[in-house]
Amino acid sequence: MTILYEYSKGNRLENPHSYMYTHYIGEKFLQIFLKSRENCIKKIGFSYNEKELLSHIYFILKQSISDETYDIQGLLKRFKNNEKIQTKVFFEEIALLILNSQKKEKILLYPLLNDFCKKYEISKKLFSKYLRRDEKLKPESKDYSDLTIYTLLSFCLLHYHKCFFNLRFLNCSLKINDMLCSRVTQIVKENDLVKLTFYANLVLEKQIIDDLLEIKRIKL
Repeated sequence: MTILYEYSKGNRLENPHSYMYTHYIGEKFLQIFLKSRENCIKKIGFSYNEKELLSHIYFILKQSISDETYDIQGLLKRFKNNEKIQTKVFFEEIALLILNSQKKEKILLYPLLNDFCKKYEISKKLFSKYLRRDEKLKPESKDYSDLTIYTLLSFCLLHYHKCFFNLRFLNCSLKINDMLCSRVTQIVKENDLVKLTFYANLVLEKQIIDDLLEIKRIKL
């Protein structure tokens, strides 16, 4: 009997999985998970190496952001002082800084990523606008359909984990990628930034999972 990877089954944006009371099926689960991801990678159809992939993403992000020079300290200051947040633009800036900053600077992004990680873990939704007041984020829009926001948050969480081994961020990224894989038919029709970041996320995710399997001495 074929066992499907249920976390990416159906439309997980509209019908998110609760991730509770799931039967444990050991190494078989890992095989199903990896096969599911492999199928999504094939559907996107890119064949870039990591350097080419990140270069393409950097170029698109650089084009979409104004000429004003951004740095992590400036972003943190604006996050603290700016009550209204345009989520897509905000994560374009964070992703660009992730690609263009030293490791000692990237660690400063933790509070920003942590706030949005919590938001996704609770509601499994990321809204296009947020209002930040009294150090709390509240949705200021009912629109949660922009897949760019999800791919960019996952991209940032994975790269943060790669630098600082944050398993909670990795776990959140895995859940976002589950949802995105359920929307792969839509993603192949999306703009280049969505397709490239989604593809990059699955490639980096696989590298991280392979490393963890090697550490645990698990052979599939």
